[in-house]
Amino acid sequence: MIRQSFVIIIMLAIVSWFLIVWDSSPQSFLPVDKTKTTASDSIESYMTGVTSRRFSESGGELFLLSSTRMEVFSGSSALKLSEPKFLSIIDASNEENKRASFAANWGFLSDDGTFFTLNGDVHAVITGSKNQSKIRSELLNYDSKNMLISTSRPFTLSMSNSSISGDSLTADLINEVFTVSERLKANYDAI
Repeated sequence: MIRQSFVIIIMLAIVSWFLIVWDSSPQSFLPVDKTKTTASDSIESYMTGVTSRRFSESGGELFLLSSTRMEVFSGSSALKLSEPKFLSIIDASNEENKRASFAANWGFLSDDGTFFTLNGDVHAVITGSKNQSKIRSELLNYDSKNMLISTSRPFTLSMSNSSISGDSLTADLINEVFTVSERLKANYDAI
């Protein structure tokens, strides 16, 4: 009797396993492909040779943007830009002609155009009311609404008679105030 019960249990297990395998989809037996792209990784659309201008509600020009390629990813409203060149007018109502221009290998622009992240050999030229400053870094963030530039990567800030390098920078373009910190090195030419 024990032997017959054992055989019946084994047969029920085999039949159950067979029914489970029979009802399973074929994909459940294939190895998991780890290289699948998610919906957010796929490009929804792109444009090449793009030039764009943005204006304020009063009609003043805020910035001019050009890029060799602009990509929009599905599931995201930010734009990826290849070789972007960005020119921002800091105060169009003032005749001092304050401007900031940026060039990089690639970058991201938020959908509302207020936040711009530049990556790879970034060059920035800031023309203020009194002087011109140049910034070089591998990463720069630009907030066009508050007119702030920031980076937490090594940078070099050059002016007409001095240069400063460090690991962290914040620049307020409206007030022309540069805050540098972390491992500073400065050179000043008194001539």
